[in-house]
Amino acid sequence: MVEVYLITSIAKIMRLKVKTNDLDYQGQGVTRIDDKVTFIKGMFDDEVGIIEITKSKKNFQQAKLVELIQKNKQRVSENSFDYAPFFGLSLKAECLWQQKITKETIKKITNLDVEVEDTITDGKKLNYRNKITLHVKHIGGSLKIGTYEENSNYLEPIETHHLALPVINDKITVLNKWLKTFKLETNDIKNFTLRTNGKDVMLIIGIKLKFEGTESIIDELKKHFESIYLNIEKRSFENLSDESIHVYGLETLKMTFNHLSFEIGPESFFQVNKDVAILMYDEIKKLTQNHTVIDAYAGMASIGQYIDAKKVYAIESNLDSIIQAKKILKVNQVDHVELIHGQVEEKLEAYIKHADAIVFDPPRSGLTESIIELVKLNQIKTIVYVSCDLKSLARDINGLKDLYDIKKIIPVRMFPSTIHMETITLLSLK
Repeated sequence: MVEVYLITSIAKIMRLKVKTNDLDYQGQGVTRIDDKVTFIKGMFDDEVGIIEITKSKKNFQQAKLVELIQKNKQRVSENSFDYAPFFGLSLKAECLWQQKITKETIKKITNLDVEVEDTITDGKKLNYRNKITLHVKHIGGSLKIGTYEENSNYLEPIETHHLALPVINDKITVLNKWLKTFKLETNDIKNFTLRTNGKDVMLIIGIKLKFEGTESIIDELKKHFESIYLNIEKRSFENLSDESIHVYGLETLKMTFNHLSFEIGPESFFQVNKDVAILMYDEIKKLTQNHTVIDAYAGMASIGQYIDAKKVYAIESNLDSIIQAKKILKVNQVDHVELIHGQVEEKLEAYIKHADAIVFDPPRSGLTESIIELVKLNQIKTIVYVSCDLKSLARDINGLKDLYDIKKIIPVRMFPSTIHMETITLLSLK
């Protein structure tokens, strides 16, 4: 259903009444207007609303929701946030959407019609993140903290981050109160990153350079935080650089992860949704039971430590992660993991003959062609591929499908209320 609803002649803005019939991989409602696919930010599938066209190309259009008239039955709120576009959609609907998008993406890229299992979830939609970054900007003569709108320099000030753990939201309240009373004229504060183990909170203050007044800021904020670091900017597009200076309190936070324990610093990688990560690791554990495993892109070897493998060769390129992993292996009394420092492309060839399974947990870009060719050449029996990007996962499956069968595809709702997806794929040699 599409009908012209309103034309504002002064601004030449056309508004249309439409009904959506799909929900795309970016969480946008989809309809057709004059045989042109139209993607609508703020709408879900099976909804009726008034929209405004924001961009029109030859084959598609972008639009935004102006007024919602008829809601999807799974809509739980009309509120929406750039960092949580699925805030208004039920968790059940989110899980079904992820399952559907996973199947469609793999079919489109590989031409394989695969069965996708139910999405793994812990049943929690909000207040799960143990780490967030809030940007800082002068607005109306004072500093505000918040999140930037997508593809915009507009900062949305926030009092509460709906995806953050409650203890982090308590500290957001502290920061907002402090900014109102503490007269700070500098533009040198870039952001605040907060991370927590559920009890203690580490504050990482992103700055361009140390500036006059830094000490007084630390003196004030150390009353409210268990750990404080300064993080020195190196590249403007990064939230955190690799240069952090410890200025107060705990140097690391102790993070328990089921039967394991990790020491987390300001730049350490750790799963932001710990409870769902444990469910995901439990699944990986089942799939690698009693295998000799290569843990590729291992980080602090958290997967290698967690699984019940005969032996794990953990390959990681970041030296700091290797150093941290060595300490953690001793704390957790893990003796089946061997740490290997180097690029996966370089080290895999030397160790692949000793293993019968590989766990790949690559960056969003996925695997390189050289890694795929090396796997095919050595015909390792089992691959467990943990992906944070469906398109690169599907591309890599396409490169492996002549020698490997897909045995399982399991979506993981690691980031509820967002469009981001995690996926576990089990591939077996034919």
